[in-house]
Amino acid sequence: MKYPVIVDYFQSNNASIIKKSKNEYITYSGLSTSYVWLLKEGVVKSSLILKDGREFNVAYLQKGDIVSLLREDNIAEPLAPYNVRVETECAYLYQVNRIAFWQDVYKNRDLQREVYRFYRKELEDAILKIRDFSMSGKKEALYTILLRFARKFGVPFQEGILIDFVITNEELAKFAGISTRNSVNRMLHQLREKEIIEIVQSKIYIKNIQFLEENVVK
Repeated sequence: MKYPVIVDYFQSNNASIIKKSKNEYITYSGLSTSYVWLLKEGVVKSSLILKDGREFNVAYLQKGDIVSLLREDNIAEPLAPYNVRVETECAYLYQVNRIAFWQDVYKNRDLQREVYRFYRKELEDAILKIRDFSMSGKKEALYTILLRFARKFGVPFQEGILIDFVITNEELAKFAGISTRNSVNRMLHQLREKEIIEIVQSKIYIKNIQFLEENVVK
C-alpha cells in the first residue's frame, strides 16, 4: 500500500463512498471541485486536452491512489488540473471535503508526513517523465510506457510479464505523446516480429523485457 496513513484516514473518518461507471468522468480539467478522492476500487485515467484538441494521457490510477491533487490553498473549490475518467466497468472512490481534509492534516503529524511524501513522489515522477519524453524518440517513448505499465499492471506469465489490463493502441499513443495510433501499430508490429512482445487476449505480453530496458533513456 503506497500511503497507508492516508488510506486509514479515509477509512476511519467515515468518508463518503461514491460509485462511477465506465467512461464516466469524476472531474474535468478547469472545473471547480471541493473534494479530495482516494480510489477504493477500479482503475481511472487522468488526462489533459491540448490546445490543438488532442488528448494527452497522464496516468492510470489504481486502488489506494489519490485521484485529486491535495492543494493546500484556502480556495474552497480550486480548479481541477486533469480530466479523470473511469476505465474499468466501475470504480469506487472515497470522497472527503478538501477544507476539512486540510484542517485534519494540520492536526495530525503522521498524516502531514504522508501527504508531503505524496508530493515528493509526484514531483519525482514528473521529473522522470520530463526526462523520458524530452530525451526520447517515438520508439523510446513507447518502450518507456510499456515498462511503466509492466510495473503497474504486470503479472508473471510464462517466461515474461503480462500487462494485465487492456490498453488500446490509441491510448498508448496518447500516453507516449505520439500523434497517431498507426505509428504505435507499426512499432508494436515490429516488436512482435522480433518476439519482444505478443498479444494475448487483447493484452500485451512482454516476452523480453530486457530489450525494452536496454533501449530507453537511463
